[in-house]
Amino acid sequence: MPETRRVEAYAQLREGNVLVKQVNTKEESHPIEVPRGLIHDWIDVLFIPNASLSHTLAVVQDYDNHWNIYKPEVRNSKLLKRDGDHFRVFLQFYKKSLVTVVVNASFDIDYEPLGTNRAVSRSYSTRLAEVENAGQADEREMTVDDAHGYLWRLYSYWRFE
Repeated sequence: MPETRRVEAYAQLREGNVLVKQVNTKEESHPIEVPRGLIHDWIDVLFIPNASLSHTLAVVQDYDNHWNIYKPEVRNSKLLKRDGDHFRVFLQFYKKSLVTVVVNASFDIDYEPLGTNRAVSRSYSTRLAEVENAGQADEREMTVDDAHGYLWRLYSYWRFE
């Protein structure tokens, strides 16, 4: 960002605002085409006053508690396996808009420390299944052929400083 815009953005972040920008994903300078689909690519920035890197990582890596931290969008969460900085997790997402969508999702997530005050993480969905009758006695995962196809993949890349 130009210096004046960067100073303004930092001031907004210190006031508690979250900065969000949509970007256009391209491959070899051309938009990526997905037949009957969309790619959503966003950059978000937020500032957490008085938070250390270790405290922030402890919260985001507390996968067994994500259902409580990020409700109502996360209805269920569980750490399936941890091996050092590699995590396998389960999350059940909930979104109500014009329609209600519930998705069971499994992820492989890797964290990489970059010195003492920076880290990155990469999260890749390994399984996504739309849920029918969520929260009811007859709740079940829909087959790929029966699902609506709201979410096919979910990858996220985080930088912590």
